[in-house]
Amino acid sequence: MADQTKLFGAMPGSTKGLGRLAFIPVDIRDLQDGTLAGRTTLGALGTQFLKGIRSGKFILVGQVGHTDVFTEISVDDSGRLDWQGVEKFAQLVREAGSDAPAYGTAALSDESEPVQARGAGQSGVVPQTITFRVVGYEMPVLGSAECKIISARNLVVEKNREAVFISVRGASKPVLLQFLAANRPAINAILPTGARLGTPKSQDEWLKLTIDFQEPFADGLVELRASKQFSALKGTVEAISDNDLVSYGEQHPGAAALVGYALLRAEQHAVVEKALYRIRNLAAMEPDTTILLAECAMRAGKAGEALVLFLESTRQGIPSFSVGLSYLTERLRLFAQTNPCGSSWLSAEARANAKSALLHLQAICMFQDYSRVFTTYRGISPAVPGVEPLSEEDLARLLPSSRTVNCK
Repeated sequence: MADQTKLFGAMPGSTKGLGRLAFIPVDIRDLQDGTLAGRTTLGALGTQFLKGIRSGKFILVGQVGHTDVFTEISVDDSGRLDWQGVEKFAQLVREAGSDAPAYGTAALSDESEPVQARGAGQSGVVPQTITFRVVGYEMPVLGSAECKIISARNLVVEKNREAVFISVRGASKPVLLQFLAANRPAINAILPTGARLGTPKSQDEWLKLTIDFQEPFADGLVELRASKQFSALKGTVEAISDNDLVSYGEQHPGAAALVGYALLRAEQHAVVEKALYRIRNLAAMEPDTTILLAECAMRAGKAGEALVLFLESTRQGIPSFSVGLSYLTERLRLFAQTNPCGSSWLSAEARANAKSALLHLQAICMFQDYSRVFTTYRGISPAVPGVEPLSEEDLARLLPSSRTVNCK
């Protein structure tokens, strides 16, 4: 730990009225890359300054029960944490401590055993068996510490000779699947409506996830992207009309969002906008639907409408696809840092809202795997991404919420 975290020094003053909450561990992480800059307790936080740490913006991260609490904070040139940020963080902890929702690594039903996958072994070595647990959540709202757990009965595990596939029975909206294993960073993946996630029975890495829409056209687009055949991908989607996308969206909503993004990349935003306003089950594609409409508005020169839609998408959840995460982050950064074309409508409040949403998005982006078409990022808690491995002790406190699978 000494080579990864800075040492703390003490100064007069303290946070008051915390009671037992004063002993909660608190991490101080760099806002840009998420690296651990320091670690202390909440009770000592108000008396701390960091030695040898550069000034700048950081994130305070703590956990109260099963609720994750985090806020942005600044450090001045002398290493002092700003007092207002400390007070704000302490107040959030007090609120979470009084009414902590069931969230993150909360106790789950113990009706089944962990999912198992077999890793690739080396010559003369018995192949390692990787045991992981799958937990399903309803779509979390960006920046919120609440997330409802999906019953283990609705987790569906299928397998063939090569892979194991996991989906959620009856899901009418995108959901989040979390993969947990001892001494491994947890993986959170957004599962689009109608899709399933797969993992090979034999693999060289933890954890190689793939997406399967069980629909030839969408799966073909994923394959073209994976093999970097971008010209072929563009040519394939350019032939799609708005009528085609409407029909496709009502039958395969999750896959239709992927097609919509591919059309945007092919400069066909007029086709996307025309189709989306005619699809009746847009809720099955949110927040990607809203991001697509926002990007269409942006390209049509309607920046004010675009900002409203981009902010609305952050209240609907996390994008199902990495390209949607990129669009949302890039556009909010533009609104947060600049005033497009000197627009008078972009008020200080609007810019502040964009900055707030961007803060939560950046935390996900730091740990997002952009090699995957779907959104997948690391972190024991879906609300606070990170790369810390889950300890044996923490995993032992979890009850599995999964179907029993033997990948032999």
